[in-house]
Amino acid sequence: MSINTNTIISVLIALILFYILIKVVASIVRVVVFVAIIAVVLFGIQSLGIYNIPVIDNIYPEVAKVIPYKQIWSNYDKYKNDVTNIQNSLK
Repeated sequence: MSINTNTIISVLIALILFYILIKVVASIVRVVVFVAIIAVVLFGIQSLGIYNIPVIDNIYPEVAKVIPYKQIWSNYDKYKNDVTNIQNSLK
């Protein structure tokens, strides 16, 4: 196997394109995380009743179907006892 000029140029182009791909993916992930943080804050404000946000008010029932927050909070004591029992068994 011989290494010639075309091989070196191809490797350099591949490295440059890989670097660009990493930068693009990192910026997309950054935007997704930013949107997720804003969504969590807005849903928190809506659920606490601090302020009524119309967009979140329309989306909230759909999210409530996916995440059964009322069931989670109604069973909080059970979950708390389970976690306490697990923590005690690990000691």
